[in-house]
Amino acid sequence: MIKINPHLFFYIENGEVICWNYISHEQFSIDLDYLQRLFNISIHGDITDNQIDQDLLEYGLLEKPPFSKREEWGWDILSLIFHKGTQDIPLNEKPSANIDEWIENYLYFSESIIDDMPPLFIRKKGATLDLPEPKLSDLEKHSFLDVINKRKTSRSFRTSNISLQDTSTLLFSSLGNFHKNWLEINDNNLEITGIRKTSPSGGGLHCEEAYLIAFEIEDLEKGVYHYGVKNHDLTLIEQGDFRRKLIDILYQQYFCENISFGIFITARFDKAWWKYKHSRAYRNVLMDVGHVSQTLQLCATALDYQTWISGAFSDTEVNSLLKLDTSKENTLFFVGIGKSDMNSFDKRIINHLRERNR
Repeated sequence: MIKINPHLFFYIENGEVICWNYISHEQFSIDLDYLQRLFNISIHGDITDNQIDQDLLEYGLLEKPPFSKREEWGWDILSLIFHKGTQDIPLNEKPSANIDEWIENYLYFSESIIDDMPPLFIRKKGATLDLPEPKLSDLEKHSFLDVINKRKTSRSFRTSNISLQDTSTLLFSSLGNFHKNWLEINDNNLEITGIRKTSPSGGGLHCEEAYLIAFEIEDLEKGVYHYGVKNHDLTLIEQGDFRRKLIDILYQQYFCENISFGIFITARFDKAWWKYKHSRAYRNVLMDVGHVSQTLQLCATALDYQTWISGAFSDTEVNSLLKLDTSKENTLFFVGIGKSDMNSFDKRIINHLRERNR
């Protein structure tokens, strides 16, 4: 009895059928005879001594007992491919166990990619507004213990203005170029290829970008803005009141209806592609956005604001609203910010539950 390797997927590119083993990270171009043979074997489960069958066995597209199995998995096959396909870094050879040799190899690699380095900061087209100087002393009103105690997801906001000063402080402390002077870089006469913010980031790349959806910010017109990390400013993407559109984009999660503003956190994948050539780096990007989201929420809490977060939205519609070049940048997360009654559960949901329990 013969079975097809369960860890394969196929796609067509430039007139070729590509077979990808997402466990071993091997890829094969398969002609139609081999593909047809795979179909036949999947039905009948037997092989012959012909060359095609032996090639399929040799390259791991077919298996003899004992057969490998797909693990029990609660999501669809696409998420399994991502999960398994990014578990190990595909290496041409094992890294040297000799520390000096390992360092030399790492430095050689770093030097080899420097000429292709993407820009650390991006500037969007549009009218630019310089933000007030951040007032970092406002973050000292509460102890760190108080802040982590008070931080909670709120689903019931009341319409309230936020000052542009607080907005500036929040953006800079959580998303800005907070550690402008990277002393270790300067002291060792090294070239700057990363950024030091208040959150950690794989390789110091900080692939994340922030887009502000402004509703109730004093001295700031309603609209969509990009936060410029380099100069601590806002660039207008599109003016207008997008409150109703935001709820639609968030799949009718009305909890954001009275927030003062929201922030969509995107990822510039071109930064990660530059330094990390393997798909496992996608995990780093996701974790980086999580780190930034938490820092943003803690800083908002320290400034006496509340937050609501969501990863459930229409990527296509958000990317269109933000006018992203989706070949390089995509939206990953949303944080809503404003004044709340500190309820984790919206009163309307509570009322529905009470009605159902009568």
